[in-house]
Amino acid sequence: MKPTESTLSPICWGIYDTQLDQFRDEDYESEETARHEFVDYWKEIVFDEMWENFDFEHYMKRHHIPIHQLTEDEERAMVQAYMDDYTDEEFLDFYGFQVRPLDTALFN
Repeated sequence: MKPTESTLSPICWGIYDTQLDQFRDEDYESEETARHEFVDYWKEIVFDEMWENFDFEHYMKRHHIPIHQLTEDEERAMVQAYMDDYTDEEFLDFYGFQVRPLDTALFN
């Protein structure tokens, strides 16, 4: 490679919100870091809403858990387990986010 040629790898990665048709403010050093850190962040944001609307009885039946009155800790653990069953990519797709390289011109 000639010294004047640039590499095709991006300087950093961002989270693209497909619903708003724009990048979020965060930037990340790698695609994997962007995916994992943003999904962890977004899971914290949506956890309470998911917990409020979660169908515990259906989840217990589906996972062969005897139906019983749940403690708050048990409910939280079930919601977390449900969320953890999805890959980072599936989670991003469901909420309309994509990990994309950011335009290197933005950083010059």
